[in-house]
Amino acid sequence: MIKLHFYSNETLYYKSGLGIGPMWAYLKKWRDIAADYDIQIHISSSPKEEEITKYRKQCTGKDHPLPDRHRTILEVNNKLIYFDCQDQILVGADLHLVPNIFELCIKFQYCPGLYDNVPFKVSPFTYFCLTEDHILAKYRKIRKEIHRNRAFKHSILWAGVTRPGKQNRRDIHRYLAKHSKKALVGFFESEEYYQHICESVVGVSAKGGGEFCHRDIEFMGIGTPFFRKTFNTEMYHPITPFLHYYAIGGDKIGMNRTMRHFVPYFEPNGELKQFSKNEWKEYEEISEKAMTWYDQNATFSASLQLLVTILEENNIL
Repeated sequence: MIKLHFYSNETLYYKSGLGIGPMWAYLKKWRDIAADYDIQIHISSSPKEEEITKYRKQCTGKDHPLPDRHRTILEVNNKLIYFDCQDQILVGADLHLVPNIFELCIKFQYCPGLYDNVPFKVSPFTYFCLTEDHILAKYRKIRKEIHRNRAFKHSILWAGVTRPGKQNRRDIHRYLAKHSKKALVGFFESEEYYQHICESVVGVSAKGGGEFCHRDIEFMGIGTPFFRKTFNTEMYHPITPFLHYYAIGGDKIGMNRTMRHFVPYFEPNGELKQFSKNEWKEYEEISEKAMTWYDQNATFSASLQLLVTILEENNIL
C-alpha cells in the first residue's frame, strides 16, 4: 500500500468566511477514494512550517515563512514534495525561496523555461475544481441531449464575478451585456450555472487566481466548448488550442480589444455566427476532446492516479 502524508492548512486560500480551503477540501476527496487504489492518505495541519521557516532563514538570511496559499507539503517514504497549488504566484526566482529540502515541486500551473536554476525538480501537474465528478457527469448528459436536438437557449455564456483589478472580466461583461442579445451574462448559483453551461453553444472564460480558472474545467467536464486567451502554462498532459478549446490571441481577453480574434465564429456586433457543417464538426471534436481530457486528468480519481505516476517517474515511490 502507498502511504501519502499531506501537511496542509484548512484555511488555505480562504480567510474571509468564503469556506474551506480548496486544497484541503480536495485532499479530503482524495482520502475518500484512496483505498480503491491501494493508497492510504493522512492529512495534518502544517507542523513542519517552523522547521521550513528556520531552514529558509538559514539559506536567505530572511524570515520567509511559506505563505498561507502555498502551505501544502507531501511526505512519502521520508521524502518531502512541495505542492505549489496556487497558480502562477511562485514562479522562476520565487521558487528559490523554497528550501531545497524538497525532492520535487509539483506545480499546478507550470510555466516552461522558468525553473532552470531552481534547486529541485519541478513537475507540471493538472488542474481541478471542487465540483463533484457525478454532478458534472449529470450535466454532461443533459448537454448532450440539448446538443443533439440543437435546443440551445443561449449563444454565449459569460458567468463570472466582476471586481476591481479584473479588467479583462469587466471588458467581457460590458461588451456582451451591451452588444449580444443572445448572450447570457451574470453570476449564478451552482446548479443554475451548470444548467446554463448546458444550454449555451459556447462559453467565454478569463483567468482566475492564476491563468487557469475553475470555469475552464467546468466547461471541459460538461463538454461545452469555450473561448479564452491561449494558455501559456502547461499541464502534465497538454491542453491544446483548437483541440480542447477555442484560442484567442492578444495580450488581453478584453472583448473590445480582441474581437478580431473571434472571426470566423462571431459577428462584429458580438453575436455568434451560424456554424457551417464543417464548423459544427470542429465544435463537436473540441467538445469530445475536452471531455476526454477532463476524464483523464481532472476527476478526483484521475488526478490522484496522475500524482502516483509523477511520484513513480521521479523515483519517490
